[in-house]
Amino acid sequence: MGDASLRDKVIASGGIVALVHALSSERSNVQASCAEALGNIALHNAANWKKIADAGCVPRLCALASSPDPEVQRHSTWAISGIAKTPEYVDPIMTNLEGSLQELLKSGSEEAQRNLAVTVSTVAAKHPKHRIALRNESFLNTLLDLWGSPNSMVRMEAGNAFRDLTVVDGALCDLEPPMVKRIMECGMDQNSNEFKDRIRRKYGDDVMSFISYATDDKTEGEGQDRATAVVEQIEFPEEWTAFDHEARVHEVVVPPASAEFKRIEQLVKRTNVQLDTSRIFFMRTKHWPKLQVKQIVRVQNYPLWRRFYFATKEIATRDSKCVLPEIYLHDQHVSNRSTNECRLYHAAPWSLINQIKQLGFTRHYQAVECASKGMLFFDNMHHAMNHAPCPQCSRADCDGCAPTA
Repeated sequence: MGDASLRDKVIASGGIVALVHALSSERSNVQASCAEALGNIALHNAANWKKIADAGCVPRLCALASSPDPEVQRHSTWAISGIAKTPEYVDPIMTNLEGSLQELLKSGSEEAQRNLAVTVSTVAAKHPKHRIALRNESFLNTLLDLWGSPNSMVRMEAGNAFRDLTVVDGALCDLEPPMVKRIMECGMDQNSNEFKDRIRRKYGDDVMSFISYATDDKTEGEGQDRATAVVEQIEFPEEWTAFDHEARVHEVVVPPASAEFKRIEQLVKRTNVQLDTSRIFFMRTKHWPKLQVKQIVRVQNYPLWRRFYFATKEIATRDSKCVLPEIYLHDQHVSNRSTNECRLYHAAPWSLINQIKQLGFTRHYQAVECASKGMLFFDNMHHAMNHAPCPQCSRADCDGCAPTA
């Protein structure tokens, strides 16, 4: 049906409804031909994809995707990948493919694997709810398996799907160390090279030495679960409360009467001074007496802490003799001289808080209008507050409202 006028005649005569009805045939050749015809009718035409979906074909096409006949798989999954471009039919597609999508990616025909990878890529790029649901270790490993397919088209589309699931707003999400290792050790092609570059930017050039801590096969005790062994290697901050390591982020409101709250409050107020940039010392020529710490929320992000913990171990071993000169940092800001850890302050608009809690401070924030939304930190609360909009009036140059930390 390469002729557009012919397609229009088929649609006008009720051909879509007839073809959708014929999908229920028990003959596989009829099923394949009807699915192919529906795909041809809608080819390069978003409005026709919607017409086909409106005719009620989604449940039937999703059922045919699991057909043992490779041709039925091929044409039904092709039609599904096209309908997935229609936003209102994404939920029905994902519901009907639930339980079979991953299995089809594993054992379906090569054409079906390619088409379903395209579907995953389309869904992940435009629908955050489904992107989060699909971004689990098992599903991502299935896509990595397809990355090694001998079929170049399957490799390409699987790589695109993996990228759309794991890269959000230009920033690579946290991946489990074994998965990072698989990517770094996989063959060299365009998709894998791109991901290796992203991983190096996120974890550092010596990423393999970092993840070796978390993927070491040497565990204490016969049969001990590797993931449990990795968790037991990590020393968490003493203030952290118990939490489920499978979950990414836990938020804990620090009680105002606790020692942790009072310590942080004192640090914030003590550094609420203006730094004279012409000399390396602090001057209390200007400060914000109205600043009040109303609430402190501790963000316990296990993947980020794990990466930080193993990185500090590597730094402490490699650069044990490297210590920051006293002149550059006031004693109160240095928390661990063996790894040059410092207490720093960052002020960001409220609109970015959820992204920071999930992804950490990533370089892609620098592309946004204000540098303080990204990697700009201070050892001084006064300067940090000066680089973020006022929480009350939203003005960046405000000096009259009562700042809130």
